[in-house]
Amino acid sequence: MSAICTKFDWSNIFDEDGGYLANKKMNEFLKQRLDLIDEWAETILFFYGGAGGGKTHDVTAILIILMCIEPGHDIFCISKKRTWANTTTVSQFNQVISELGLNEIIEWNENKSVFRFTAAAKKTWISMGRFDMVDNTITIMGMDDTSRILGMNATIIMLDEFTNFTFEEYNSISYRNRKPSPYKNLIILTANPKDSTHFSKKLWFDPIDDKNKNIQANSRVIKVNPQDNPYLEKASIDRLKQFKDIDYYWYQVMYLGEWGDISDSIIFDRNKLTVKNLSMDLSQYKNAMVGVDWGFDHKCVILLVAFDEDDNLYILKEWYSDKTINKYLSNQDVIDAYQSEFAQFGCSVVGDSSEPRTINDWRAAGISIQGAAKGRDSISNGIQWLKSKRFYCNPDCSLFQFEYYNYKYKTSKDGTITRDPVRINDDTIDVCRYVTEEHRIESDYDDWVPITGSYL
Repeated sequence: MSAICTKFDWSNIFDEDGGYLANKKMNEFLKQRLDLIDEWAETILFFYGGAGGGKTHDVTAILIILMCIEPGHDIFCISKKRTWANTTTVSQFNQVISELGLNEIIEWNENKSVFRFTAAAKKTWISMGRFDMVDNTITIMGMDDTSRILGMNATIIMLDEFTNFTFEEYNSISYRNRKPSPYKNLIILTANPKDSTHFSKKLWFDPIDDKNKNIQANSRVIKVNPQDNPYLEKASIDRLKQFKDIDYYWYQVMYLGEWGDISDSIIFDRNKLTVKNLSMDLSQYKNAMVGVDWGFDHKCVILLVAFDEDDNLYILKEWYSDKTINKYLSNQDVIDAYQSEFAQFGCSVVGDSSEPRTINDWRAAGISIQGAAKGRDSISNGIQWLKSKRFYCNPDCSLFQFEYYNYKYKTSKDGTITRDPVRINDDTIDVCRYVTEEHRIESDYDDWVPITGSYL
């Protein structure tokens, strides 16, 4: 990629006379990343490793920088689902744009799902005679944007959370970074190595053979782990290390950045979840409820869940916050979210009963809410009952989809799978247990055998 500046200089974007000289927030860590680009002779870059290593952040920053210093770029960032792209990916780009001081230069156009130069920035480019820079864009999309995938003509393609993609999906877009360009057309992949059965392990990580030798010769694999990120707080690293005592699989993947096998320990049948647009007319369902999990240690979640005559679950709407309640998020914030997003449906509300004061706060706000009964074996019995049902989910309920696919039993270091669920990635599942308590009580429990003797 010889056309890229070896030493990055923000003055290459705009001069001081134009009034858009970028804020000098480009730190040494990202400068080192950018300087490495000149050394990359490969056309496929695969960033993988544990959580918090900064792989997605680094790639996002690199793409933004390339948009700002090289003409003629049509960059495409693709997630498995459009809803994931419109939330997580867009948020990541906005964060990095802000960190780099480029808010007055780059803007998000929601209608076209692109990051582009602002009108004022384009005017400055033109005044500098840089007409070749004006139309640079970064498009954010999902694999379910079928028509846009077919019409894609990119200089660079980024596939985020690559282990969510199938080989057929990768193959269908791997040749679409074909737009004529003075630069090498790149494919950039990012992933946590969470599934050792995924085709990417065979192609990029297993010993070279006749099937993978060409792709490995044309690729560079970059491992990025949390302990290697100088800007990650020690407390965050320590939390990831604690997975060793919680579940060795997640410790292996999220802290060590090593390939793990989740297939045998997954709790729910993937084939029992259907993601499609669902009717929001509650009269079409047997009944519906709103469930709340407060998120004292994890995410705070609100779900609107409906049921059919067979008690199958329909996840119609979700709200969640990554901020934990009390420390970063007040109970009033959650009440406000309920009032603005869920009160209109007029459904009964059930919430986590572990903190009665929180329930009382909601009642004081005029909300009729009941605490979940829970009791002996509530988790094991709830899971068994949920496993017997089918789930239907609106496409924009992305957190539920992620947790349904990743909810698993604990794994020890020697690979033994216990019958106790890991108490992470479980917040929406907990809500499903709360809202189905009445349904489960009405069911015949004669055939139910508790998996574990835990209380919640």
